[in-house]
Amino acid sequence: MKRRTDLYELIRAMSKSEKRYFTIDAQKTGRKGSRYLELFQAINDMEDDDEKALRKQFGRNLSTDKNYLYEAIMRSMRDYRSANSLAARIREMILDAKYLSERGLYDQCQERLQNAKDLAEKLDDNLGLLEILKEERRLVRDRRSKSYEQVVEQLSEESSEVLQRITDEMWYLAIYEDLVNIVLQKFRLSDEKDIERVRAKFYPQLVARDPEMISPGSRRRFYQCWALYSQLLGNFDDVFQYYEKVIDWWDKHPLNKEEEFHKYIVDISNYLHGYATKGQYQYFPKLIESMENARPKNLHDKSLVFQKISIYKLMYFINTGENRGLDAFLETVEKGLSTYFISPGSQLVLLFNTAILLFIQEDFQACKKWCEKIFAKKKVSSRIDIQRAGRLLYLICEYEIDDLDGPEKALRSVNRYFQINDQVQEKSEFENLITTTVHKLIFVPIMEKQRTFQTLIEEIKAQGERNKVPLGLDELCTIWATGKIKKKQMAQLLNQ
Repeated sequence: MKRRTDLYELIRAMSKSEKRYFTIDAQKTGRKGSRYLELFQAINDMEDDDEKALRKQFGRNLSTDKNYLYEAIMRSMRDYRSANSLAARIREMILDAKYLSERGLYDQCQERLQNAKDLAEKLDDNLGLLEILKEERRLVRDRRSKSYEQVVEQLSEESSEVLQRITDEMWYLAIYEDLVNIVLQKFRLSDEKDIERVRAKFYPQLVARDPEMISPGSRRRFYQCWALYSQLLGNFDDVFQYYEKVIDWWDKHPLNKEEEFHKYIVDISNYLHGYATKGQYQYFPKLIESMENARPKNLHDKSLVFQKISIYKLMYFINTGENRGLDAFLETVEKGLSTYFISPGSQLVLLFNTAILLFIQEDFQACKKWCEKIFAKKKVSSRIDIQRAGRLLYLICEYEIDDLDGPEKALRSVNRYFQINDQVQEKSEFENLITTTVHKLIFVPIMEKQRTFQTLIEEIKAQGERNKVPLGLDELCTIWATGKIKKKQMAQLLNQ
């Protein structure tokens, strides 16, 4: 049973080209298509899902109409994707072969199955191969040629081999899922008993098969398993070695990279994440360049690439203090946010990290502008932490800009925001510290400012021992205050 918001979420997730394709597709069906196209356009134009407005416009049959429209979109998207998906092409050729066989056109059926088989072999699509072999065996039974027994025996051997490949795939998938589950709980194990348990469970499984004797798809999963296993044990040299093998695998299998582009980008992201955990940001540019040189074939993949590149470039700029190419990068982020469909929560993460980057670069005017972009998305309830943190950054920026009564206005505005939202979440000890400190800085004499900054650093440290401050704001504000005391730029302090 579909949820009420499913159709709205589906339409919001569609790319512009997908919406255009569906619109043209719906127009072909005449009057009935026009009715559902009208509903499609109405939902597409909405900023938020508004059931009351839709019911007023489309009447009592809205639920039925929405279900029909949902299925119509899915049918249309299957057609849209089949033109760009090699896996979909394999399934279509299998369906074609079944039709040709039913009509007694056995030679054409065999040719279709062979084409599907060749493509499935190139993609290492073993489930597809198994289905093709099943159809080939049925075709042999229908034709009953003189070489029937010989061909059936050959197809049976092929089936056994493909089944073994599938078994291998499931074997490594199970190991991978178990390892991921542990990593999500503890990124790296420190307790010796835990380490021994993981070693005892996974090492025998990982060395049980020779990677050169398994299928290409299983080999990629094999490298991923070793990377996660090494991460849990703290063997980071091995982590990077195995992720490098994963990326090399993609380069050696261009058809798979084209077909499963999103998985390729995720693997590069995991590689980058490994370097990030070790603070080895000097390796970021080369891997980011690999993503920038990739060729996504649809808007969804382009959106994924944009998000991953943006996240890791922000991480690189923030943690190195580097500013070469920064202006061009910020233009790309701003353009990408307006071009691609990105979930509201992910948009807020990008906006906030961009604001942090500009804060570290001490471009307080620009930081303030990006904070205002955060405030414009105040209806996004999933990241209230970013909304609250953005207010603190905004307040400090106004203090730094020191434009007449700007800091006092900002202070009143920020305090009012926290008062209004106290019913949802009370103002934290850290939030109170920052607003109080800025209030002091606005009014204390110049000779007292250094002492105020020193007190801020001490209070942040003391609070950190009691409570964890979200989003790393404690570290950021400590760097800001330290820069004021030492008369150094924040980017300089990060590079030390």
